[in-house]
Amino acid sequence: MQSLTRSAWLAKIADVAANLSIDPDDVETWRLALVRVWTLLPLAPVTAQGTYGTLPEADIVAAGDAAYALGGLAPGALNLPGSDSDAVRLTKLGGWLRAAERKIADMDTGRPVRDPNDDWYHAVDGQGFFLVPLPRSAWRSPYLPGALPRPYTRRALLLSRIVPAVIRGLPVRFTVHPRTGLDGSALTFGASLFPGFDVLPEDEDDERYFLARAAVGPTPEAVRSDVAEAARRSCFAHVFPELTLMPDLRELVPGTLARADWNGDGETRLGPDLVVAGSWHVRDGESAWNEAVVYDGAGRELLRFRKLFPYRDKDGRFEQIELGEALEVLVTRRGLFGFGVCLDFCQRVTPVLTELDVDWMIIPSCGDWRTMRDHLGAAHQLQVSFDTRSFVVQQVYPEREDGGFGYVLAAPERVGDLREADLLVSQSFTVYTVLP
Repeated sequence: MQSLTRSAWLAKIADVAANLSIDPDDVETWRLALVRVWTLLPLAPVTAQGTYGTLPEADIVAAGDAAYALGGLAPGALNLPGSDSDAVRLTKLGGWLRAAERKIADMDTGRPVRDPNDDWYHAVDGQGFFLVPLPRSAWRSPYLPGALPRPYTRRALLLSRIVPAVIRGLPVRFTVHPRTGLDGSALTFGASLFPGFDVLPEDEDDERYFLARAAVGPTPEAVRSDVAEAARRSCFAHVFPELTLMPDLRELVPGTLARADWNGDGETRLGPDLVVAGSWHVRDGESAWNEAVVYDGAGRELLRFRKLFPYRDKDGRFEQIELGEALEVLVTRRGLFGFGVCLDFCQRVTPVLTELDVDWMIIPSCGDWRTMRDHLGAAHQLQVSFDTRSFVVQQVYPEREDGGFGYVLAAPERVGDLREADLLVSQSFTVYTVLP
């Protein structure tokens, strides 16, 4: 959303406060009101947004408790006088949001979600938003009154989150994973990389464009072995890199998952909740996409995501691909997972994935250290904005002389000052405990 000038923002606050139209006994009116009031934060001038980041958490908690009590177990009227300072105004606004969340939680019947793209959708002033009833706590405890200040994107809401339905012109699309139930066990992610890797183009003589004809390095034995080992190691997710699994190799992934040959007599160990089967230049007639497929532990296809930005190689040739038109989000028992292919994440000119509020960002990639270095910048921005942790599995290309197979950014709590040596991997299969 585009920030307003201060005068326009104050006028918008007055308009929203006067027109919430809440039926105290209708939870849907509360949900819509919550979204409407929340939009006042991204609409605020950037200086006011910065002020929210300095507010003591204890003050917002106290304001929420006061608003909840004042309204008789529901927030009272939204009262944000224009004469207040930004700090006072935003503390009251933040408290009202917290109280409204609690009211909605009190009224929620826990009905199952049929389709989150409909059930979570709300329209406000001609724009769509998803009110996602999942807290941003997949890997961190909820904020306590003594917690350090954080931006509104990380703590305006604690019991839910609000995701724009369209981000930079791309619709957000949710898929619900069939495996449900709470799981507090350690969370592990697996990664595959391949020695001796190369990509062979369809037309060696084309100086403007390229499409992959074949990948050198990945083998059927390696693909089957890695999927089975990810299951044996109880990985929640396993990722193959960009442009590593041609269609015939990709099809080995669901077959291996369905057979579950890693189980011995009497064993029923499930495969990973999600396996990202790399990506490939998939043709449909004259068109092609850089497309990745995500499977569940039984080998069923969950979703596909397509690359949004074409890569240009060292010779100036662009991928000859059609571009993706949506941002895919997978709703799992361990939080929200977002996806992108390589340049979708690391390019800086028109960032989009860094504006997607998910718990985990999964990126199959292919490139050199400069590519991974830019991934680090995007991962840091996501962490600052939403507490998101990013898992990037990057096949090294072109091949390194020192034998390194690729890089893995293993969803660290803090990206910080990670160096190339911290991420370089020289083995084909690795497992990372991202939550102990």
